[in-house]
Amino acid sequence: MVLVLALILALSMAGVTLGLYVKEVKLFGDGWIGPKYYAFEVDNSVTDQSIAPGQSVEYTFTVSNHNAGGVAQVPIQVSIEATYPTSLADTGNILAQLYRGSDLLAESGSGSLSCAGAVLPENTSTTHSYTLKLTWQNADIVHLGDVKFASFDASQISIRVSGYQ
Repeated sequence: MVLVLALILALSMAGVTLGLYVKEVKLFGDGWIGPKYYAFEVDNSVTDQSIAPGQSVEYTFTVSNHNAGGVAQVPIQVSIEATYPTSLADTGNILAQLYRGSDLLAESGSGSLSCAGAVLPENTSTTHSYTLKLTWQNADIVHLGDVKFASFDASQISIRVSGYQ
């Protein structure tokens, strides 16, 4: 009987002892949890350009992960989509090529082009330069007549740049 009482007393003390090691932490008392800073900027200078059969025009734009508010704290995957006229003066066709620096990312002759660009890193101010090159190919000079040059109206070219995490 004495042994049973000693065992009950020992078990009840163990529960009290375990209770001494429990602490409560108020995680959301004065703290704040929010999204990391996300900066994504696209800049270009686009104008109308004249082109002759067999020649090319280039449109350059930059993509950055920083602005006046700071540098993005998350990596940003860049995605690029472009649409453009498929021919000039109703003759020949247009080949589009998208470059990052000197690296060819994609090419198309269908009037649209899409591809993934480079990843902008987190916490490091980075700017990537891209170029959309349009080349007037296979122009039928006989049907072209007196038209030697035609102009790419910049409003006919659409470049959509997206950034996602």
